Amino acid sequence: MAIKPDKPLALTRREHDCLALVAQGLSDNGIAARLAIKPVTVHAHIESAKRKLGARTRAHAVALAFLAQVPFAQEPP
Repeated sequence: MAIKPDKPLALTRREHDCLALVAQGLSDNGIAARLAIKPVTVHAHIESAKRKLGARTRAHAVALAFLAQVPFAQEPP
């Protein structure tokens, strides 16, 4: 499944935040500490983003989001 250009992406803010931190090389635990949420919640956000993007891996999700020009916050909270 690939991104369909005629259909806008609807990633949540937390999905964006988590993918942006994945792009910086953080683990689920590192992302959880940065965002003050549980690692299992981080995992759920990343899995949801992967599903929406049609990605097979975390890295693939980051790449697809980049290619689709999904905006990432400069510095997630």
